[in-house]
Amino acid sequence: MIRTISRLAGSLAGLALTAAAIAAAATPASAAPIAGTHPAVFRVTVSAVSVQPLTGTSCGTGSSSGNVTTCMHIDGSGLHINFAKASATVNNAPRTLQVCIHGPNGTIGCSPFVFVPIGATLSLTWSPNSNEPAGDYCANTWRLNNDGSHTEIGHYCVNVHA
Repeated sequence: MIRTISRLAGSLAGLALTAAAIAAAATPASAAPIAGTHPAVFRVTVSAVSVQPLTGTSCGTGSSSGNVTTCMHIDGSGLHINFAKASATVNNAPRTLQVCIHGPNGTIGCSPFVFVPIGATLSLTWSPNSNEPAGDYCANTWRLNNDGSHTEIGHYCVNVHA
């Protein structure tokens, strides 16, 4: 297992998509960042699993039959959000996935659809470092099907409140 993760980390080194790629990606939820509302920076990565301190996290495998673990992580206090991270980790069989962050005012952003190998994680990070509206901030994971359609396989939320 350690060798697999090391090989995976080596093969994925340097893979990062820019905010322009995120904004340009066609998504099932019309998920371009909300112009003028969220001037934050987005970062999309595919990487081996890492551990970070938690201030609010919700995870599960949704309707993926245990194959993909979707997580929503919020770092902040009260209404102040330092960053929010939506992630999808593939557990058993590789998939082409997209992760999105949704807030109380709608879609904040989505990654493009990306092939994710076993043991790797696709993540999208939003970094407003400001007070944001109270409500649920959710990670949504979409699977690209063989026929070109897409299916939501994960939806997990963290409630932000004062």
